[in-house]
Formats: sequence, structure tokens, C-alpha cells
Amino acid sequence: PHDVLVLTFKGKPYLEETNFISSDPVIFRYATGSDKTVFNGYIYKIIPMSDIKGNTTKMICLSASHVLKNGGQEIFKGGT
Repeated sequence: PHDVLVLTFKGKPYLEETNFISSDPVIFRYATGSDKTVFNGYIYKIIPMSDIKGNTTKMICLSASHVLKNGGQEIFKGGT
């Protein structure tokens, strides 16, 4: 089981402005009232879409479900 975060952006991102690629880490903070949550995952897939209304881009992100997470989970940035 995985947690899934789907972000939808209006328009088509320009490559000069964004360098998102699959497997990049994602940290997304959100709240419902006083309940605050953090999604720690990675970009699984980026889907550019076009229809009669215009261009949009979907970014699908995955994370281990709460059951699979442990206290030692880490996100590494800028590593080679």
C-alpha cells in the first residue's frame, strides 16, 4: 500500500523554469483545521495533458503508507 499525492498545475511548465523529474523527492505540507500532516515521498510520473480547455500538468507522487513508515525514514537531497 502507498499514499498517493496528485498535483494538477494549470498550463504547461517551461523546462527553463522547472527541472522536475521522476524520482525527485517531494515534501508536501497540508492542514485540515488544526490537523497538520506532511507527505514525504517522490515523483512517480509527470503527465502533460491537453484538451479543449487548455493545457494542464499532473504530477503523481508516491509514499510508503503510514503502516510501512518508521521513525528512521529520511529524505536525501542533492546526493549522488
